[in-house]
Amino acid sequence: MFASLGLNRYHQSNPAPLPQDTRFSGRALAYRGKELVASLFDLSVVSLSSIARAREPAITSVASPRKIIWIRPEDIVFKIVGDHELKASEVLPGEWDLKRNLVADTKKYRSISQHFLEDVPWQDTVLFEMYARRLGSGELVRGVDSLAKLARVYETKVDALYRDLSANGFRIARDLLGQPTNVPHVHIGRGGEILYGTKGNHRLAMAKLLSIRLIPCHVRARHADWQKIRDAILSDVALTEGGREPSNLYREFRGHPDLADLFYPNQ
Repeated sequence: MFASLGLNRYHQSNPAPLPQDTRFSGRALAYRGKELVASLFDLSVVSLSSIARAREPAITSVASPRKIIWIRPEDIVFKIVGDHELKASEVLPGEWDLKRNLVADTKKYRSISQHFLEDVPWQDTVLFEMYARRLGSGELVRGVDSLAKLARVYETKVDALYRDLSANGFRIARDLLGQPTNVPHVHIGRGGEILYGTKGNHRLAMAKLLSIRLIPCHVRARHADWQKIRDAILSDVALTEGGREPSNLYREFRGHPDLADLFYPNQ
């Protein structure tokens, strides 16, 4: 759905107004001598800092990196390249979001499909062909040093994960303090495209094969053009008294999982 959104349709800027610094309002005339000089100096610092802020991108409404959004697996079509270079809560311009591959073309997705749909042994999948090369160079894969050991890991842990997802759906693991752990993350491209990261690729492939309705994800990085859409929607909808309907420009995005916090801020 959202993967098919046009990439260059929403590039208009809607910067949020800069807050006014009123710490020194009306105070300068109350000072004499050295106090007046000090006050004028303070005012010049405030003016310079305001100019510096004005030169920075007016990017607001950045969601918490701990926020969990629920995404339909079929809406995740692409996997980002260079995931490790993207940090939590980053808002970035440029072409980084166009560096992506189809999830269906990845070795993990193809191998999980081979194993669970075609009953191909793990050792004969394309994923294990890559693992064989890595093991041959002396690298450990998932903590083991041979294909036979790695196959046993997959036959126990990965097969068990598939059975659990099939029976119970995608559940959020939590630590002793009740905080979510091991949640996959995605990035959002310029037109709202959901771009999968490096964590949870096995689970995403299984969720797709099992037609699981929703999976939980964190959002790590957003394209600057998408952030402008978030800013505009925040101004147009979330902060409007009476909760009016969004303008036609944004109505098509109402079902986007990364906008639920703006369209439905009290839920």
